[in-house]
Amino acid sequence: KEHKRTSVVFLQSCVLPRALFSPQDALYCARFIEKLNRMKTPCFSMVLCYDQCAKFMAALLPHCTPTEAANAGTFMAEILTQVEQWRGNENLYKVDCASSPGFSLSISASKGDQLAWDKFKRMCHKWQNVLLKQVKGMVSSGDPHKLTNALAFLEKTAPAPFPKIRKIAQVLKNALRAELSKTQNPVLKPALSKCLQAMEAVDDKSLVADMDAYLGIVSAPVKPSPSQASGPRPGRAGSRGRGSRESSPARGGAREPHRGEREWERAPPPHP
Repeated sequence: KEHKRTSVVFLQSCVLPRALFSPQDALYCARFIEKLNRMKTPCFSMVLCYDQCAKFMAALLPHCTPTEAANAGTFMAEILTQVEQWRGNENLYKVDCASSPGFSLSISASKGDQLAWDKFKRMCHKWQNVLLKQVKGMVSSGDPHKLTNALAFLEKTAPAPFPKIRKIAQVLKNALRAELSKTQNPVLKPALSKCLQAMEAVDDKSLVADMDAYLGIVSAPVKPSPSQASGPRPGRAGSRGRGSRESSPARGGAREPHRGEREWERAPPPHP
């Protein structure tokens, strides 16, 4: 609780007012937070700080001015660029974070158990989702002010890149194209076009295919059961026995969605 309170007070008093003030201040604030980790600041949780950054910025986006939303995008683009470097490179994460008190699971100043890289990747996915859900809701809200703020934020975060998952980025671009095709607002039309151009300019190689790729999950090949390997038994092709029921879809025709199709849901909890 004390670690969380420290992060909240630090962000509310020192970071957020300045980060929203100008692009230069937003960049300064983000790099100041990075400096705290390089200095190995004791009794300060970097993980909680990044977590609160995502939550605070998502909460502020619908209520600030378009200029402040753009500054928030500049701030979060720098934050996301840093954490994505750690998420994508285990060796870099070990070098920068393995001995940092900011990534320790212990509340004491002494070195404790460090946050594992696999769990950190799940935290990164959580932060992506916190921001994505807010931005997607603002784009589809029908409120010109919220849409303007979402566009200002996305234009600045797109080079990070954000969204990082290719499927989600495509869904978001389709939503923006739909808004562009139906809007008659002379202010929103150029803003939508500019935001789409920023997202289209992102190198496709810098994105990951789906959530499994983002988390580094490798799906094991499904081995056929003995009955499937040996083929159907003679004289039972048209029967309605147990084998027929087990190979048929679930009752009601519903299919359990693959994990990679749930990008808009919150990140799965870390493994114990």
